[in-house]
Amino acid sequence: MELGVSIGSIYSHSLIGMWEDQEDGSLGPRKTPRQKAIHMKGRDHALRVLADWQLALPDWQAYYDVRLKSEHMIRIAREWHCDYALMHSNRGCEGTSVGLPENRAALINAGIPTLAFEGNMAEPGEVDEVGIIHRIDVFMHAHDHKRLEN
Repeated sequence: MELGVSIGSIYSHSLIGMWEDQEDGSLGPRKTPRQKAIHMKGRDHALRVLADWQLALPDWQAYYDVRLKSEHMIRIAREWHCDYALMHSNRGCEGTSVGLPENRAALINAGIPTLAFEGNMAEPGEVDEVGIIHRIDVFMHAHDHKRLEN
């Protein structure tokens, strides 16, 4: 029996996740300024380092070109050996949902089965939790995975 494991989300991988190419070509954690031996030489230099750090977040880049977000999602799925993708279309944070139809199509075209579902982190009462769980169950069952019983 196989288990489904969530490896993260747009929030952990793009909004706060810092990634860069590693020496072996894989995607890995970005080195911090301290790890790069960057010593701040005054306020202006520190602000430039901070701006560079923030602008490198994958999600900011995706606001300008949805293809970058799709490439990042596919890369994570492949490098971390994901069998499927579950995509949360978050009505409570429209920015993170920018380009989701295009992202879903890119994942599917890359051979990664993908299920999209709607929710709202700002208004949990708007979420059809039973419906979402049912859709995930059907999706997983269609891919030969069974739900574990408590």
